[in-house]
Amino acid sequence: MKLKLVLFLISFLTSSAIFAQYFVSGKVLDKQTKESLVGAIVKIDGTSKAVFTDFDGNFKLTGLTQATFNIEVSYISYVTKKINGVRSVDSLSKTKMEVLLEQEGKQLNEVVVAQTKITNTETSAVMEMKKSNTIVNTVSAAQISKSQDRDASEVVRRIPSVSIIDNRFIMVRGLSDRYNNVWLNDAGAPSSEVDKKSFSFDVVSSNLIDRILVFKTASPELPGDFAGGMVKIFTSTLPEKTGFVVGSQLSYRENTTGNTFYHTKSYKNDNFGNGYADRSLPNGTPIFIDNANPDQDQTAITNSFKNDWAIYQKKAAPDGRFNFAFNGLVKKGAFKFGSVTALNYANTYQTLNIHRQTWDDTTQITDYSDIQSINNVRISGVQNFAIVYKNQKIEIRNLFNQVGRMQTTQRNSNILTANNEKSIAELYERTRNYSRQISGTHPFFNGKTEYNWTVGYAINTKDVPDYKRITYTKKRIDPDSAYYTSIANKPNITNAGMFFSNLNEKVKSFNHNIKQTITIKNYSFELNAGNYFENKQRRFVARELGYSIIPGNSMAAYYLKFTPLENIFAPENLNHKGGLQVQETTNPYDSYNAQNKHMASYLSANFPFYKNHFKLQGGVRYEYNVQSLQSKVSNDTITPSIITKFLLPSANLAYNFNFIKPKDGAEIYKNIIRLAYSKTLNRPEFREWAPLYFYDFDFNRSIYGSLYPNSVSGQSGSVLNVAEIQNYDFRYEFYPSAGEFIQIGAFYKTFTNPIVQIILVSGDPSFTFKNAQSASVKGFEIDVRKKLKFIDEWTKIRFFKNLSVVGNLSIIQSQMYNPTDVNFQIAKTTLQNQSPYLYNVGLYYQNDSTGTQISLLYNVFGNRLSFVGTSSDANIGEIGRKTLDLSISQRIYKKLYFTCGVQNMLNAAFRLVQDTNRDGKYDTKNGDKEIMNYKLGAYYSAGIKLTL
Repeated sequence: MKLKLVLFLISFLTSSAIFAQYFVSGKVLDKQTKESLVGAIVKIDGTSKAVFTDFDGNFKLTGLTQATFNIEVSYISYVTKKINGVRSVDSLSKTKMEVLLEQEGKQLNEVVVAQTKITNTETSAVMEMKKSNTIVNTVSAAQISKSQDRDASEVVRRIPSVSIIDNRFIMVRGLSDRYNNVWLNDAGAPSSEVDKKSFSFDVVSSNLIDRILVFKTASPELPGDFAGGMVKIFTSTLPEKTGFVVGSQLSYRENTTGNTFYHTKSYKNDNFGNGYADRSLPNGTPIFIDNANPDQDQTAITNSFKNDWAIYQKKAAPDGRFNFAFNGLVKKGAFKFGSVTALNYANTYQTLNIHRQTWDDTTQITDYSDIQSINNVRISGVQNFAIVYKNQKIEIRNLFNQVGRMQTTQRNSNILTANNEKSIAELYERTRNYSRQISGTHPFFNGKTEYNWTVGYAINTKDVPDYKRITYTKKRIDPDSAYYTSIANKPNITNAGMFFSNLNEKVKSFNHNIKQTITIKNYSFELNAGNYFENKQRRFVARELGYSIIPGNSMAAYYLKFTPLENIFAPENLNHKGGLQVQETTNPYDSYNAQNKHMASYLSANFPFYKNHFKLQGGVRYEYNVQSLQSKVSNDTITPSIITKFLLPSANLAYNFNFIKPKDGAEIYKNIIRLAYSKTLNRPEFREWAPLYFYDFDFNRSIYGSLYPNSVSGQSGSVLNVAEIQNYDFRYEFYPSAGEFIQIGAFYKTFTNPIVQIILVSGDPSFTFKNAQSASVKGFEIDVRKKLKFIDEWTKIRFFKNLSVVGNLSIIQSQMYNPTDVNFQIAKTTLQNQSPYLYNVGLYYQNDSTGTQISLLYNVFGNRLSFVGTSSDANIGEIGRKTLDLSISQRIYKKLYFTCGVQNMLNAAFRLVQDTNRDGKYDTKNGDKEIMNYKLGAYYSAGIKLTL
């Protein structure tokens, strides 16, 4: 009997422990505003058991076996709260606790625990967008991981109203890259291009990104030099835990991988993207090669140049990528030290078959077919650190990127001219970017005062060593004739010419801000002030050299011209009468120095009112800028300097309101209406007004800076004016639940003196830069992110809970007015590079239990103007394209994942057309003439990733 009683008691106690499923539930709110806090962390103290609050701030910790617990509640920018002796309840209880959190520094009696702001999740990205004072779109590392996007350029094109030019440069709201500003973390990013203001987004690998923010409206703390978007790319500094990720990927490109690939001589450093030194000017080359100077040994100079013009063939290997990242985190009390180390390597191949044509209205002038082979080798790395003590934080960010690009183009004329023509261009360029920022965040006086600062340094170099070009022709009517080159007694940069250039740009900056919270009775508002200082220095040097025939033996010179490319510059053909020698054709204006000194100060205030339903942020930014340039026009030195002083006001008004359930009074819908006004600017870039001439082989066109005086432009040259922009914005935002939103907006912008690239008058295919008179842009945009689990509630299928859809649409209309008395420009066009519509649709499947992620992404943009034409040369426009990408990630064993995907499945052609009928529609079916056409090919990838 006693044994039975003991067994009964054991059974009863055991079953009670099993079935007494205690839990803790409640809601986390802002103590002052009573607003629900989404994504707050509720943790059982001393354990790893934790949950996040949902969109209404609710949480539930289940599966508990004790009656009393200590819990810890933490949230971004709020004081962490410890609550001891919390009593759990059983499944029959409906009791809920309410946790009120105060913003950092507004509470003295609670236990404060230093915490890290979580920024790379989809929930935190939505919250940052929701709480922003401005109209902003965000994308987080979590969302990036769902796609096969390899770099920042592929990531940002999925943001509403964003598209990418040349797979590198950003366009926001249909405005070209020049109207957009880019910062890396909290410091300006250097321009990676010689010809324009552009940050090349493909230099930042996607796995190095913590989050990307695209601000579409200005505020006083943001730089005033943008009209489309202000983009901030952040790399992480403080990981959530220690661990590492290693992955590799192989890719197959349609029409490239396994096919014939053309290349010039390779060097060992090419495998590291650093083949610059192997191709640079020979040691001992004079500053200027003067064949009339008896003190220069012309024979030695000519012999010092390598005979590496030959073109070789091989089978293109699959593209290979490797990445490694290590995250370190050390915690001791209120002290944290974090380290993020990442390394990426990629070696990729691409062959393009390009059809090029030029037209004089309906008369065709040229017809070429190009075979272009491109090999890119990229090395990029991040080394970031963070030190946190309580709420004081110091961060150090380092980003390095190096790309070596080898490109070989073989151009053949089609049946149009009297002679067959074969032109060859051999290019190697190395682009190197390094950026460092040291920043600090320091709250004082219980968080009522916050001071933050950033010291930035960035350097960008772009080296083009020995860009070679040569042309061979033969008589079309004589198929047995041989190709010959037209090298003459004077060198020609487009025929047996060599081009060397170096761009070196350094940017030093300091940015600091102070935020003061002022409380009068129960009313609080914020005052903000700050300064930004930037000193940018650029040095650009170009040299043009070419081979010429030494007079004295016309017969030897005649036969020499028929020598094939691989032998024509051999030692036996140099330095004798009828042979070849190197001469220099560099002009005084082929180099320039430039500086930009910028100082900005701002003052703003943030006023919540009417029970915090309204929030008004307004202020003014003052910008003082000096842009200077030193170069030559002919042999005369010029030193133009543009000094501008602008006062830039802005105002952002947000109205927050909620719909209420009629039964229990719970808030179910979160709504925001935003109105914004701002004045912004667009300054000319160095290259746009430098008196520089550059020949673009790809387009077979010449590019002139606005200060370049030439007979083609018919002008003596002029300095470009700063464009001024007035911006008006409206947006409605609806947040139905965590991670979901619907945003509908409209915008209107007016431009004074917009800067555009135009076609020069006459038959010479050339471009220059000018100010148009005015322009306007108006548009509508909608962005939706929605989980599809509601379908399960209707159908009981239990499948759609893992599905979500993301979609955005932008419809834009623009008008630009050009001065008709300059270069006979077309008087009325759309704004340059503006698409009339853009939209993205993405379907995401994520099953955490099976470790499966699938995404299907569709992107479209409409036809857009590329180059403004004249009365004799019609506008040139780009035909819109559609892309469809599929990516899959599957966990195959614990932390081991298999990834695969297909990009560019539709393989739409890249097409440029000339608006021959001048209706602005760029449609070859209605008579417009195509001038360029090529396809990138579908791209298949497979790889593995190990996360520990």
